[in-house]
Amino acid sequence: MKNELNEAQATWGLFDDFKKELEEFQKEEWLTFRKKGYFAFQDFFIKWQETLKQQDKNVVVRFLLQQIEQFKQAWPLLKLCTGESFEKEHWKRLFTILKLAKDITLDNLKFKDLIDATPVMIKKAKEIKELSDKAQGEVTIREAINELRVWCENTEFILTEHDSNGRQTPLIKEWKEVMTQVSDHQSLILSLKESRFYSGFADQIG
Repeated sequence: MKNELNEAQATWGLFDDFKKELEEFQKEEWLTFRKKGYFAFQDFFIKWQETLKQQDKNVVVRFLLQQIEQFKQAWPLLKLCTGESFEKEHWKRLFTILKLAKDITLDNLKFKDLIDATPVMIKKAKEIKELSDKAQGEVTIREAINELRVWCENTEFILTEHDSNGRQTPLIKEWKEVMTQVSDHQSLILSLKESRFYSGFADQIG
């Protein structure tokens, strides 16, 4: 009986250590934690997986291993949830997909909120990937539109006067270079229109 009590005490000690270490991650704010903590969390569950593999597979150890397996499945999806390319509407959509509480905002989002949502995250993996692709695709389009806008606003034509039968006609100097730039930007616009994320920018591209 004493041996059984000692084993139980050791097992629940492991559980407490695991829980305390996990709680240290969970209390972190996601916007500040997402870069430095993302790989640290992977180190955490890999370390614990190796530790638990050396233990007798009692109920507690099996429970912890199941939880770690869930973390492993969710880890690639957590990377997509870093939201580096997200705008406000993308975050709102992510919160809806993960079924987060209505009082959770981007400013108060904690890592715990995402950890608690890992079962939903795994189930909705396809939707999260599509959302991430959409956000990244829109970044590319937005940057291209800004590039075009800057070019249009800042490009100046250098003119020269051409004399023809006593009549002065202004002509664009280095017009071949200008036409090449216009052609390049036309090609860029056509490529943007082929993007499956184009519809949200149709009014800007024309």
